[in-house]
Amino acid sequence: MKFQCSRIRSVSDDKLIRRRRKARDGGFTLVELMLAFFVFFMILILFGATFPVATRAGHVGSNYSQATFIAQHKVDQLRDIGFAKLDVNSLASQGLIDTNSSGVPIVVANPVGQPGTAVTYNFTLTDNLVANTKGSVLYPGFYPVGSTGTISIVDYHAVNTAVAASTTTMVTVIISWNGGPQGSGSFTTHTVVSPT
Repeated sequence: MKFQCSRIRSVSDDKLIRRRRKARDGGFTLVELMLAFFVFFMILILFGATFPVATRAGHVGSNYSQATFIAQHKVDQLRDIGFAKLDVNSLASQGLIDTNSSGVPIVVANPVGQPGTAVTYNFTLTDNLVANTKGSVLYPGFYPVGSTGTISIVDYHAVNTAVAASTTTMVTVIISWNGGPQGSGSFTTHTVVSPT
């Protein structure tokens, strides 16, 4: 016959066992907490590293989108005034190119308009590409100071000799921006304008 020796448990022993069980079952160990904090901070660092890149990409995309809109608007304005009025006086009187304070158009390149070469005009201030003041009103610009908008007009015969001279004009609109949080870049579009 086997005898087992059993100890009689007291009430205080039961309370102690319950407390140990509760402590073991309810909560995290220090190692688990440290691991959770490590994972959390790694995710935080990863997000912190990608956030500036995503923000910059958003600014760059916004610049190209705005440049596309402005260039298309300028092409539409040039088509509206027509083939016959793509000269410096018509462009200035329609408010399509920059003029100085006396109202004289600002011609960037080839003011005489030699045959076969492009005549280039600015529209930086006319379309508020950069901040400027007209009278006492300050107009905010789309791009940082130093950015430009230009229109180049050339007889299309200089580009494509299959087209008869003085029958079609090629217009190039270029918008360039420099500096600022958006970085630098440019957008170029071409169109051909013919007599109606």
